[in-house]
Amino acid sequence: MLSILDLFDKASPVWSADAICARLGCSTSSGYRYIRELCAAGLLTRISGGTYVLGPRIVQLELVMREIDPVSRTGQPLIAELVRQTGCDVLLANMYGDHIVNVMHERGVEHLPLSYDRGRPHPLFRGAMSKAILAFLPRARALRLYNAHAALAAESGMGTTWREFWQALQQIRKKGYSESHGELDPGVIGIGAPVLNGDEVMGSVSIGCSHARLALLNHDTLTELLLETARQIGREVERISHAEPAARA
Repeated sequence: MLSILDLFDKASPVWSADAICARLGCSTSSGYRYIRELCAAGLLTRISGGTYVLGPRIVQLELVMREIDPVSRTGQPLIAELVRQTGCDVLLANMYGDHIVNVMHERGVEHLPLSYDRGRPHPLFRGAMSKAILAFLPRARALRLYNAHAALAAESGMGTTWREFWQALQQIRKKGYSESHGELDPGVIGIGAPVLNGDEVMGSVSIGCSHARLALLNHDTLTELLLETARQIGREVERISHAEPAARA
């Protein structure tokens, strides 16, 4: 049912019920039932002519997410400090299912023209932000991801076989961070570090800057500042995740 929400984007902001059913390949009775339930929950809104748009509950949930999400809540001051120290753009991403989404973006001094701003899903196999997450996934999950998107992985230069793909991820993991040069936006360098809750990767923190700015900064110092920010966010999330069950008890 929730896959209906994935149909709505900038290119297709309005859908009819019949078009939704046809795209999802579900029966008319099931499709209409799903749509009614989504409307009742405020996730869809019916407009004239029997067509639908995304509903106001999504805006409400987005506000709640910003206020209570522990990763964003603990990460914001740390990310702001990293921006102050480096002058670079700093982004925080989370992963759900097969999607990697930028959930926070603090602008640096360069006003970089980044294509994947807050809320926009990142390419799964391109860019430092995504690779910093993928490299720290358990092997079984990485294999499922590869099997579902093998052609996309090859197109992104991550290997034409599972073995090549896994080796590419292990190289990133051994280094501890990912680095990309113009993979998402021309002239933009990205450096991404994983955010870990214990052994589980929850997301990544990444820096974006131009070649000119990187030349002014010490690469090793910049990378260490990024890694320490990711570690601090991870420690805070781990503390919260252990404290909240105890509080409920």
